[in-house]
Amino acid sequence: MSWLEEAQQRIKEKQENAQNDPVFCPTNEDQREKLVNRLKMFYDNATEREINKAIDDALDKFDPPYEEKDFMNFLRTKLED
Repeated sequence: MSWLEEAQQRIKEKQENAQNDPVFCPTNEDQREKLVNRLKMFYDNATEREINKAIDDALDKFDPPYEEKDFMNFLRTKLED
């Protein structure tokens, strides 16, 4: 196999893996519940109401598809005291 064929194969594999990666979508009820539980562990002092409000604010601020890193940074600024 030449280096070009090997490179093309790696590109194809990465594209297939990218399609199979789970998409961060906090609008999905199941993923939102997981996100709330995750945030409860990180931010002990935040109530569930505060967490849900922060998630709603982030959904208003960002457009789909949501970048998990930016979304979580926004939530961190809202939930840290």
